[in-house]
Amino acid sequence: MTPDERDLKHSDVLYDYIKFHLGLYIATPAGLAIVAAALGVAEQSSFRNGMIALAAIYFAAGLHASWTIARYVNVSWEADRNWADFGKQASSCLRRLIHHYLYWLGLFFGLGGLVWPW
Repeated sequence: MTPDERDLKHSDVLYDYIKFHLGLYIATPAGLAIVAAALGVAEQSSFRNGMIALAAIYFAAGLHASWTIARYVNVSWEADRNWADFGKQASSCLRRLIHHYLYWLGLFFGLGGLVWPW
């Protein structure tokens, strides 16, 4: 595999990864809203509070993700940045914490709003 083919494969994997996570972050609140409506709890303050917490957490995670990606997309593509540099940033524990565990924390608050009175 040539370096150009490898870079193209990396960009395809990154594109699929971003689409998958965007789908999760977009579909989760909508799915919770449908479940809340079906259970008749959509108007309860506990559900609204859970969704507000979920939205705030997801906003923070999305903001960090956009800054992370923008450092590699919104630069001159002739610059000496490569996939190894991106890989180091992408595999950092802080990035994983922010982009992955905040999803689960937001889901915890969203589901908590469905079942626990606040």
